This record gives sequence, C-alpha cells and structure tokens, in this order.
Amino acid sequence: MNLGIRVDTRIKENLKKYQKQLLRLQELDAKEAPTEKIAMDMLCDVFGYDLEHVFGQYGNNGRSCDAVIKDDKKVFYVFECKRIGTDKKDFNKHIRQVIEYCATLNVPWGILTNGAYWQLYYVDIKAQPVTAELIWDFDVLELSHRQAAHRELLLPLCREAIAKRLKEGILEEKRALSVENIARVLFSDEVLKAISGVLRRKVGARVDVDTLEAKIRELCPNLPENIRGFRAPKKKDKPTQPEIKVVTMAKEGANKELNGENPMEATK
Repeated sequence: MNLGIRVDTRIKENLKKYQKQLLRLQELDAKEAPTEKIAMDMLCDVFGYDLEHVFGQYGNNGRSCDAVIKDDKKVFYVFECKRIGTDKKDFNKHIRQVIEYCATLNVPWGILTNGAYWQLYYVDIKAQPVTAELIWDFDVLELSHRQAAHRELLLPLCREAIAKRLKEGILEEKRALSVENIARVLFSDEVLKAISGVLRRKVGARVDVDTLEAKIRELCPNLPENIRGFRAPKKKDKPTQPEIKVVTMAKEGANKELNGENPMEATK
C-alpha cells in the first residue's frame, strides 16, 4: 500500500502533532464540539483534504451529519464524530447514525471517529435493510509516526486514495478472504483433486474427493457446515434405452411356458 513520498511525509510530519492534541483532549475529557474541530483539522492536515472539500453540518430532510467530504459533483464520505471519551466498544451504538446519513444522502462510504479511533464503513445503501460493513480501522494514539507500517494504516482515508480506489480494493480483498469464500475454494474440485494428487504421489494413497472433504471438515470444525465448495456438477448417467425384443410367436409362447403360463389357455 503506497501513495507516494509526499503523502507519507505529510502523515509523518502531522501525526505526532495531533497525537499530542488528542491526548490533551482526553485529559480534559473534552466534549464533542472540540473533538470534532480537531478531527476535521486532521482531515486537512493529515489526510490531505482541502477546506473546500469538507462541508460541516451537511444533510437534507431535516437531518444533517457532522460533515461530508465532497467535490463539486460527488460526496465521497459521510463523516460522523463523537466525543474523545467515547469508548471503542460503544461505537456500535453510533453506527445507526452513519447508516441513516449514508442512506439519506445516497453515499456508500462512512467515517466514524472519536478523533483518536477511526473506522471506515461500506454501507450497502441498496440492501433491504441497509447494512454497514467495517472494512478498516486504526487508533491514532497507538501508532508511531516513525514506523512506515503504522503510517500506512492511515492511507485508505487519504484524499489521494480516492482516485486509486484504495478502499474499494480493500473491500474486494476482505470479501474474497471471507470464511465462506475460503471454504468454497478449499472444497472446490480443483483444490480437492490437487490435494488428492499430492497424497497419491507422496504417500501412495488414493483418496476420493468426498472422503477428503469430510476429513478436512473434521480437521477444521470452525468452517461453516452449510457451505458447499465450488464443485462441478456431477455428470448424470445417460438414460438407458428400453430393451427391444423381437420374438416369434413360438418363442413368445415358450417364454410364457417358462413363466408358468400355458399359452394355449391364454388364446382360448
């Protein structure tokens, strides 16, 4: 994950400064308004947005979120900020607000933060009901501005990441690596046949794919039981053609005699 030296330098120079401000807010147990002010300043100084991209108290139908990040044509993020003292465990209580604002504004991406802890959500605004999926999070106060790996955690929320579709890539990877998809691949014909082939070459054992799947499920009990692998449909047996017998009357009579029937009596 890389957005260039300029972005990395900006994060490095500003991260430590805002960590000090956030720690001060924690000491004061600051309310939502000063927390929101610091968080919105971070959007500009750390994440690279210009002031004209951040619109406070944005909304319609009588409801407004704390801010949105947008250009002249499109809203990219709904932004909702809570007071610095909001515990991470309590963030689930505030997701409903993000979902409602995203649905109202027809925006699929939402940011929820208390200034220190940041969450990025994908909101499926077309679903019924509308759902939110957490795809990225980090705690600014747990990061070191000196470590590149820590600075990279902030990249998905940066202005430069929008054009790179970085968040979309994270969402696609997260879904690809879901337990369900891993199970489907693991139990696919290709994988099971490959494992069977390795077993045959290495230990000389021939194991059919159904037996192998059952054993893997036994070894991995946490895999969903109802998930079936990407398996090719089994070939259906060709329907058998009805047997056609051409017999003479004499043979037909003989057959009836063999079955305990008297053909002469049947013709009377």
